[in-house]
Amino acid sequence: REPNLLELPSWRGEPLPEDYKVDQCPNGRRCGNFKCKYFHKPSEQRCKNWPSCDESNCSAIHVHVTQIRLTLIINAADDISCYGPDDIETGICYSKAIIRSFEGISVPAIIKALRHCRFLKTLVVPELDFEVGQFYIKEIINTLDFVPGLHVIYRDQDVEMVRDLAALASVPSRVPAPTHESDSDGERPPPPDFT
Repeated sequence: REPNLLELPSWRGEPLPEDYKVDQCPNGRRCGNFKCKYFHKPSEQRCKNWPSCDESNCSAIHVHVTQIRLTLIINAADDISCYGPDDIETGICYSKAIIRSFEGISVPAIIKALRHCRFLKTLVVPELDFEVGQFYIKEIINTLDFVPGLHVIYRDQDVEMVRDLAALASVPSRVPAPTHESDSDGERPPPPDFT
């Protein structure tokens, strides 16, 4: 399935700098600058040598800044269109997402839809008010670990929402949960058989 998408200018209409996410931010994951051009964690590092990189073990992302311009459109009320890119190679091209028909119960599906969007900067929730939506959006930002956060456009406000550093600091270590074969497609593992 192909996600619904639009090609729109990224970075609020300004082009991304050529060295976007190539060098490490001196503040690392504690950065609070929404205009920061540096990477904050290895999973968002772009390769300095791309497109001429020939290292077979290069772990950096191979994408040109001009490719990071897509907008993902998610209809949270519709199971068929509440999905996003299936892999990182596709997800890295999205800089914006628009979520229609947002409801709190759809947060897990939205998190799954956005999980590969490493360069997402803007989230538009046109039917959601800030007073109600801020808690849901904060959960999305913290769960997907967007650094420093996301620029969020609500029905009634336009805000920059930062990650909750206190909540992240209270977790002793971020050990990935064990996964099962069925987790790869988003399905839950089968329940245990108690018979």
